[in-house]
Amino acid sequence: MPDDDFIYQLNTRPSPVFAARLKSTLDRQKTRRRYALVGCVAVLASGVAVAMSMPEVLHWLRANSVHAESSATTTPTAPPEPREARVAPPAPAAAPIAQSAPLETPAVPVDASSRPNMTCKPLHPKQGLVPPVEWTDCVGTYTYGNGNVYRGEFRHGSREGLGVLEIQYIGQSSNITIGWDGPATYVGSFKDHRLNGYGLLIAKTGAAYAGTFKDNIAQSDLTQKQCSGEASADWTNCIGTYRFPNGNVYRGEFVHGLPEGIGALEINAVGSPADEQVTLPSPGVYVGQFREGKFNGQGAVVMSGDGYFGRFRDNMPDNKPSPGTEASLRRFITSWEEKGRPNYDDMEPGLAEAAREQAPQTAQIIQQLGAFESLKFVRVNPIGMDIYLGTFAHGEAEFTIAPLDSNGKAVERRWRVLP
Repeated sequence: MPDDDFIYQLNTRPSPVFAARLKSTLDRQKTRRRYALVGCVAVLASGVAVAMSMPEVLHWLRANSVHAESSATTTPTAPPEPREARVAPPAPAAAPIAQSAPLETPAVPVDASSRPNMTCKPLHPKQGLVPPVEWTDCVGTYTYGNGNVYRGEFRHGSREGLGVLEIQYIGQSSNITIGWDGPATYVGSFKDHRLNGYGLLIAKTGAAYAGTFKDNIAQSDLTQKQCSGEASADWTNCIGTYRFPNGNVYRGEFVHGLPEGIGALEINAVGSPADEQVTLPSPGVYVGQFREGKFNGQGAVVMSGDGYFGRFRDNMPDNKPSPGTEASLRRFITSWEEKGRPNYDDMEPGLAEAAREQAPQTAQIIQQLGAFESLKFVRVNPIGMDIYLGTFAHGEAEFTIAPLDSNGKAVERRWRVLP
């Protein structure tokens, strides 16, 4: 039976049995001076036999080498400095709002010129196996072999970040598959291709659950909390589905009759900036955090051929850098040019220690890049860090920096030379 997560395992995380059998087969062929692989390689993983042709084996080797947490590159890069882990977005605190029924707050369509297009490319890959490894730090839609459909953030072809999964596979979930006893929708956090972190599971029958998931498995805090009755201000601290007159459909958490917490809004309304409703240039979905009935917090918008993920404020992308991050990066670069070392006093102790260890390698890379010319803000990434593009006489570098601490010191910063 086709299974999105099982095939993902074979393509990106093969078992020791697979590796041993593949090595043994290749060694025997080399010994016998067989210089062409004919037919297929028999693979035995988790007790299931799978046939792989040589192109598929090469695809697996290529995918496995890139499906790491950070992408491989042939260009010189600075070793990564301490980095923070992605965490599941918390449900925002409830705030009482006087509202008689769920209402969309007036908003204009997302202005494509105000933020980068983060759609995964290629736009139309073959469906049913696994997304291409080129799908990294982007948003997209993918249909798996078992019928499950995912829309949300990807990293190296893996579901990572915020997303909504339409579950069509009927069966029990495990760490290698996602199923339910009927059609259902999962809205929330993904990590390492699986349901990990806080999320909602909304069955087509109306039953709804909220809590923590780990490797696709619901944890002990999972609670059934669907809203009851007709939509009203009584819908508070519960999960419901509401269809707006313009065709938009919201599935998620409510507080006092308004979307509040984690949810997904299917946006079918396409209109002009004059429309007083949530609209997009084309039908799509927003998945993420809501506050007072609006997109507020971390979220992702997925449309056909377009998309965005990052912070939102009052229904619009909040693509603005944190205070002081640009100045901090400029001081970091200038210190290397003028003093031949980083400005350690501008960093918190942990980052300063890492910078000292990496100083010899960093010095070589800075020298290769040449004179510093400009620094341009690009966007805010999904975990709230600012991304800048640095231009030098002999190349470009991408800098990622977290918001500064209360003393104005850098707590996390990493960068890489662009090809």
